[in-house]
Amino acid sequence: MAIFDWQDIRKAAVTTTGTQPNYTVTLYDGPSSYYDGLTFVIRPHQNQTSTSATLNVNGLGAKSLVFHTVSEYFAPLVPNMLGSEGAYRVTFSSAADAFIVHNPTFGQETNFNPTWGVSGGGPVTLRTDFDTNYRWLNNKTVMVRTYCSLELVGATSVLTFALPYKADGDDRLVIGSGYVSSISGQTEYIVLAYIPTSLTIMNIITNALGGTFAADPAFNVVANIIYNVDVATL
Repeated sequence: MAIFDWQDIRKAAVTTTGTQPNYTVTLYDGPSSYYDGLTFVIRPHQNQTSTSATLNVNGLGAKSLVFHTVSEYFAPLVPNMLGSEGAYRVTFSSAADAFIVHNPTFGQETNFNPTWGVSGGGPVTLRTDFDTNYRWLNNKTVMVRTYCSLELVGATSVLTFALPYKADGDDRLVIGSGYVSSISGQTEYIVLAYIPTSLTIMNIITNALGGTFAADPAFNVVANIIYNVDVATL
């Protein structure tokens, strides 16, 4: 006759209940209080689409769910770091007074509505055939992709783009370059992106190569922006 092993239950992922982002779980043979090193695996029953996620174990009280960034800072989870198709290992830390999620989901694209501004040119309109989105590449790095059409009246323009998360103060130098093509597909332009002192916006400078914008004033911009996040502001 097989002997039932309660340890096998504790190794299995426990499905949560409640309403996201406030998850609850019941552990069989569970703890009577939270303690350092309490570790188990949860499987969310709902995607986490809001901020300030919490976990309440056996009715002992809701504790924040945080992730460990590369700068050794425990930051709150941002939306879409927990998915209903994932299983996540969590450990309670009395120092953080929270559950640390060891394997938050990165790479999932999240759509958002950016704010564009422009100087030295005409209006900017978002492309309706593409989504503007961001995704986490790792514990501190975010990639933003956006598509728009721009009309210019001069040879140089500065586009201002609102970031989904505040940048780290070390990222105020030039962080990327690329190109944009004219709508006719015959002209290419240099693109240089940098973060000014506000750390919440991105400036993208465009300059004509081998011609002027006046000859082809309307063109499409595809901006891929990768930057480090100031986790203290999340």
